[in-house]
Amino acid sequence: MGSVWNMSEILVQSAILGFSLAVVAYSATLIINAVEKIEEATGLGEVTIGFILLSIVTSLPEFMVATFSSLSGVAGISVGDILGSNVFNISLVLGICALIRPFKVAGKSLEELSELLLFSSLIPLILTQSMFPNELVGIALIGFFIFFAYFSVKRKIVLVKKEHPRPELNKPHIALTLLLGVAGTFLGARFAVESATAVAQILGIPLVVIGAKIVAIGTSLPELAVDSTAVRRGRYELALGDILGSNLTNLTLIFGTLLITSPLTVNLTAFSLEVTFILISSITIWYFLSKGRFSQREGLTLVLLYVLFQAFLS
Repeated sequence: MGSVWNMSEILVQSAILGFSLAVVAYSATLIINAVEKIEEATGLGEVTIGFILLSIVTSLPEFMVATFSSLSGVAGISVGDILGSNVFNISLVLGICALIRPFKVAGKSLEELSELLLFSSLIPLILTQSMFPNELVGIALIGFFIFFAYFSVKRKIVLVKKEHPRPELNKPHIALTLLLGVAGTFLGARFAVESATAVAQILGIPLVVIGAKIVAIGTSLPELAVDSTAVRRGRYELALGDILGSNLTNLTLIFGTLLITSPLTVNLTAFSLEVTFILISSITIWYFLSKGRFSQREGLTLVLLYVLFQAFLS
């Protein structure tokens, strides 16, 4: 009787988790689309601050999950989500984009961003071998995000260049869209953390595995939807910049904030597999960008890298 009860509880919590992640993904997409319309109408997307804003907005699901994980004392879910999302973005999302429409890369800014991403990927790897307090690690990561923002402003990174008149902004519609998006992301993240914790406890699965294998996919679906659409429209620089910027924000601002605010000690050595795959993925991206192209062969390589990541997590 107990096993039947456990099975029904697993099905219920799994259904709640799946629905919650779908709400998070859809709500985050609403927010991203609204922000893009604001940037198009105001010209903000043509300057560096728009790029930084988009990087932060696309990391909102991870931030919400981090907040509720920290408050619930299950930081492992959020760390797994952050690291798993980064692997998802720079392997599966970028791989699918290249499979949809191969493209060449000529912008120096994107290559420099990939170098920053590669360097930021080294930080968690180094810290997993250190004995520094979580608070100090968090401060260091947030400091790197500030440097990333400063670097972007100094280099004047621009991913979208307008060649047509700016559209008018429907302020009431945008405001309602943002409100619904934030509310949906907030509620979805809360229930996602609660249900993921319940499933992990019932099945005896480590929280980090749930975070990296399942939650990370849900919080990264907005990037997949937005960036694949951008590539189909020929805006590959926007897609690449979003992926690289979002990952930098996840690894520095979101991860750093979690380490500072989490009431529990986060053992970074428990996430060495995820950190290693982030480093491998970042090196691969840096190499492809240095070659100046993303063909279907590169795309397939990145997709297979993510499949390998999931296999190692099992």
